[in-house]
Amino acid sequence: MNDLQKRLIGFAGDIVSMARDLDSDHLLRDCLRQIIRSGTSAGANYSEAQSANSLRDFHNKIRISLKEMKETNFWIGFLLNQKPNHHLLVKLDLESVELMKILGTISKKTDPNRQSRTSHHDP
Repeated sequence: MNDLQKRLIGFAGDIVSMARDLDSDHLLRDCLRQIIRSGTSAGANYSEAQSANSLRDFHNKIRISLKEMKETNFWIGFLLNQKPNHHLLVKLDLESVELMKILGTISKKTDPNRQSRTSHHDP
């Protein structure tokens, strides 16, 4: 297991902890279910990418992981709007931004379309 996988697992665990903490607010339950799905899916898709069959397969799974992290970041922002002083939400917001940057960089560097464009140089 690499460092990013460990970080994504920790992030998913923190998402679940935050959801448990906010679960008493019945109006937020649907949002909490959704953030648990997207927040845990980001790590699951990254883990799937580790056993991809090709660069294209790897890239696709990384892009899905990035999309899930972007959705998670949206839900964190929504929940922060509702609970602005919630300590774990503030931490999750910062971590989700960092994880989006990391996954975005991986996605750009492994984009098969970018690879083929950069390997054909005009003299």
